[in-house]
Amino acid sequence: MSSKADREGGYPRTPALLTKKLMQLFVPNVCCSVAASLAVIADSIFAGVFIGTEALGAVALCTPYLYLDEMLHCLFGIGITTMITQAVGRGDRLTSRRIAGAVLVAVFAAYVVVLTPLYFLCKSVFPLFSTDELLFGQAVDYLRPMLISMPYFEVMLCLERTYVIDGRPLLFASRAVVANTLNIAFDYLFVYVMGLGIEGLAYATILSTLIGYAVTLSHGLSKRCTIRPDFSVWHRPREALGYISEDIVIGGSSAIVMGLYGLLVS
Repeated sequence: MSSKADREGGYPRTPALLTKKLMQLFVPNVCCSVAASLAVIADSIFAGVFIGTEALGAVALCTPYLYLDEMLHCLFGIGITTMITQAVGRGDRLTSRRIAGAVLVAVFAAYVVVLTPLYFLCKSVFPLFSTDELLFGQAVDYLRPMLISMPYFEVMLCLERTYVIDGRPLLFASRAVVANTLNIAFDYLFVYVMGLGIEGLAYATILSTLIGYAVTLSHGLSKRCTIRPDFSVWHRPREALGYISEDIVIGGSSAIVMGLYGLLVS
């Protein structure tokens, strides 16, 4: 006899299936986390080998900003994953789409508000982390293109998390593989072949990530996608803000931990 979850289109609560769903969420998220680290490692290697030790130091100087990105992602990404998973488990696809529509707008707005001042003030912040003024110029050249791309990339990453829940976990993992493979190739092309310097590292990361997210969007445009963001939720601001508040409460503790860790290692 089918359970209520089965009849409503959710997941039956059997240990085997719950374990399977856990692994479907866990493995792609691990791949994504490793992918982000590998991109920075690749940039550091190319900076040190093909540009010089100052470029390597400049990439390292941008680490606090990367932890800020991770902190903001924890704040929004963990919540949207949890909330949509719960909604899908109840068989409530409408709520899952509304959650996505509310949170994705909030993510983009938060990134723009936080990162816009840093784009103009980043050179003034670098002395807090280093006294070597020779690094500041190269660090700015590397960081500013990354800051411009971060709002879009974070929206795509949160959207990607919904596609994992939508039954496409391998899509999430494959995007990370595609993006990192291309990042290494573009690092070599832009830095070694074209001689673009440290800016080439940033352009390589941005371009490879854009191409990787094209893989992600292929699901959003397909008929298999059942969690398309419903932005009409903003016609009911109180409902949208309620989803955002819950999202922040869920991810808040992880964001604080990530922020403190970033301060300790910077």
